[in-house]
Amino acid sequence: MSAWARRLLAAATFALAALPAAGQGRFVPGPCIGEVPPGEMATCGWVELPERRGEPARRPHRLPVMVLRSRALPPAPDPVLYLEGGPGLSPFGPADGVDERMEAWWSSTAGFRRTRDVILYEPRGAGRAEPAADCPELDRLAA
Repeated sequence: MSAWARRLLAAATFALAALPAAGQGRFVPGPCIGEVPPGEMATCGWVELPERRGEPARRPHRLPVMVLRSRALPPAPDPVLYLEGGPGLSPFGPADGVDERMEAWWSSTAGFRRTRDVILYEPRGAGRAEPAADCPELDRLAA
């Protein structure tokens, strides 16, 4: 594993307070949620972690992660981690608005990315995180 990949995994593990004891969560590379503009770089995938702390994973949780890469080589060792406010919200926005949302992220983080990576992730139960935290009973009550 490259030094950059180790640093990314360490940052994601530290940043996601929901991760259990060291060694039980892992970063899995995967496709990016939104498009990466020409001339920009991103590392995308999921952080997988057990359903319950200290228990073997029966059904792992998968949290989508997108690291907007710094233009500095190497970037500063302390990335910027964005935490979306409010329960159930996603930094990537709804599926039908992800391209506009990601365009805004690339633009609004340009200053940070001169020296640092920017980490975006979806918390448990939000957006594309698996398993979904949908509650059909509440949906029926609201209808």
